[in-house]
Amino acid sequence: MFGANGIVAAGLPIAVGAAAAIRLRKGSEVVVAFFGDGAVAQGAFHEAVNLAALWRLPVLFFCENNGYAEFSPTADHHPVPLAQRAAGYGLGFDQVDGNDVVAVAAVTAAACDALRQGQRPRIIEAMTYRWHGHYEGDPQRYRLDDEIASWRKRDPILLHDALARELGSDERVFLAGVDVGTGGNVFGITRGLHSRWPDRVLDTPISESAIVGLAVGAAMSGLRPVVELMLPNDRGCPAAPRSPRRYARSPAPERLSRGRAGSPRPA
Repeated sequence: MFGANGIVAAGLPIAVGAAAAIRLRKGSEVVVAFFGDGAVAQGAFHEAVNLAALWRLPVLFFCENNGYAEFSPTADHHPVPLAQRAAGYGLGFDQVDGNDVVAVAAVTAAACDALRQGQRPRIIEAMTYRWHGHYEGDPQRYRLDDEIASWRKRDPILLHDALARELGSDERVFLAGVDVGTGGNVFGITRGLHSRWPDRVLDTPISESAIVGLAVGAAMSGLRPVVELMLPNDRGCPAAPRSPRRYARSPAPERLSRGRAGSPRPA
């Protein structure tokens, strides 16, 4: 992984550069670049897909279309669908139900195989939905409760079930955080997991720095930690913001970016 970029669409030209490096080294890897539907309006998107198509690079552009760019519906941002834009640049295109995990995996695998065989770059558009607002506290006046409820019925997987599956299938996985053990988490997400895996579902003190450091150190050592800071704003409180920044300069990001160890996963 080469990480994420806080600027909309800015990661796409970098992905093209990574794909060019693979081509020059005569490698067999494929680059997958993720972006939202709002990024299609950015010049960086158009320049990146144009160069990728021109040089026929092994890059897959994966658009997560959740229906909204900030507060505006996708239709208010784009005069034509993404399929037409892909055709205009000579790219392959697939649209898939983004809430169907099996379908997404199958389409992505087929696209990567095609790229390894030297076929043209592709765009996959996964049609999905954004459960929450654009930011913490977003009043979401731009959409109706019925719309959100209808999409929730199509939720492909519950976080509790995902954690149980990972804990049951990989002994390197462990879960740690405030009240995630016997209490089952303040939101009930980890309820029942401690009784099944008491040695790997662990309560911690209210110590954000320790929790983040635990994840980084364990990941560097080859485990697959899942840690929880309880609430998103725990990362923005006076004590907590030091945690991510404190470890940002540690060896972990470099090791994790090159796939040498498992990645810490905040829940």
